[in-house]
Amino acid sequence: MLKTKQQHCAQNNVIIKQMNKAQRALSDLINRGVTVLSVEMAKQKPRIEIQKPSHLNGEPLIIRGTKNGIREEINFSTHNGCIIFWKN
Repeated sequence: MLKTKQQHCAQNNVIIKQMNKAQRALSDLINRGVTVLSVEMAKQKPRIEIQKPSHLNGEPLIIRGTKNGIREEINFSTHNGCIIFWKN
C-alpha cells in the first residue's frame, strides 16, 4: 500500500520532533560533562548511550540479565523526552 503525501508529512514531522528532542538532550548532557557514546533514533523515543555518569537527577531504572552467558546490568533514565542508558 502506498502512503499518501499527508502520511509522509506526518511521518517526517515525527522524525523532526524526535531529532529536536535528541539535540536538546545531547546539548544538555554534553554541557554537564557527560560523554555520549551513541545515539539511536527509535520509533518511540530517541535512545542515547552514555558513559556512566558521576551524578544524575532522579533514580535510574536498572535492568539485569544474562546475554551469551555474560551477566549484564543496564541503567535507564529519561531526559528531555529521550531514553538515556549506560552499562556498569
